[in-house]
Amino acid sequence: MTKRPPWPECLTVEERFDIARARTDRLVDHFRYLIAMNEANALVLYGPTLSEQIPRSYAARAFNQFRNSMGMFEIVRLAASWDGPAQDRVSVPTVIALVNSRKVVRHAAKREGRRVAAYPVPAAINPDGIQGMEKWAAEQHQAAVEKRKTDVGEALAEAIELSRQYAASPEMTALQDARNRFIAHNLDLSDEVTEFRHGTEEVLLNAGLEVVAKLSYALSASDFAWDDARRQARRDAEQLWTNCRFSLPAPPAADGDQSTGLRK
Repeated sequence: MTKRPPWPECLTVEERFDIARARTDRLVDHFRYLIAMNEANALVLYGPTLSEQIPRSYAARAFNQFRNSMGMFEIVRLAASWDGPAQDRVSVPTVIALVNSRKVVRHAAKREGRRVAAYPVPAAINPDGIQGMEKWAAEQHQAAVEKRKTDVGEALAEAIELSRQYAASPEMTALQDARNRFIAHNLDLSDEVTEFRHGTEEVLLNAGLEVVAKLSYALSASDFAWDDARRQARRDAEQLWTNCRFSLPAPPAADGDQSTGLRK
């Protein structure tokens, strides 16, 4: 009995491409949400916008819990976007596993070439009736087709290489370790703890955006306006959080169980 190849090798080239394209579209949405979360945390978790309003009080404990929960949720969602490849998983490594095949890359390039080739050849501007202009226009059109095919292949190759580098980085290892040990799973792992440094979320978010942008360009002929998405998310976060006001009393001085206030 012939053993069935493992996923995704068991899929046809067309199936691998179609699944990769669909999951890349979903990753675009995931990373848009992560941008919004990152901009909110820049104000709530790392900025003084709210924390400077919280006095030494019992309420400070609840505020610490609130803002730490926001930070943890960003870590969970960011780590999930980089979880290893699996048939039922929407993550960067999953899409990379699907496209990491010469046949899939060639299929993507040829498919994009056919799409561009279907565009009508621009009519040559030739008021003087110079001979050969129509032929020149057709040659330029074909050159554009070939360039687009080359660009798709290069974008996928770059996405594959960048994904490998980022997935193996110490920062990514620390992110996954923090998620697995302390936030989402509470695992008791025997290997050495890799310390996660708060503030590296944005570095890893930008790494993901770089890879997803290349995948989206190659698989969906799409170039999402990530800078605009970040500006919009920053605007929205500022509109809310900079207009929040707290008015909290300090605990009675005679009470011996006062809060230690905010953690710096």
